[in-house]
Amino acid sequence: MIAPSSGELIYLRHDAGGDDLRDAAIDFEGTLRLTGWRAPSAAAQGAPLEVALRWQAPRPIDRSLFPAVLVLDSQGRTVAQSLE
Repeated sequence: MIAPSSGELIYLRHDAGGDDLRDAAIDFEGTLRLTGWRAPSAAAQGAPLEVALRWQAPRPIDRSLFPAVLVLDSQGRTVAQSLE
């Protein structure tokens, strides 16, 4: 597990050939692209929820980025969040 505290972006290179991620094509202002994701369809209340995201940077990143993951219920209300 990586737990950076310096505020610097950590780049990991990984061969995504065997991943069981769902394809995605979401562009964030040309700075980052979400190209894949995985999350369970259900989780026990209070249990950790493991979410996997695959990102692509089409060009060098020239500013600080702060990812946020929100978990929404069926009505679209935020029930959990991770702001790193």
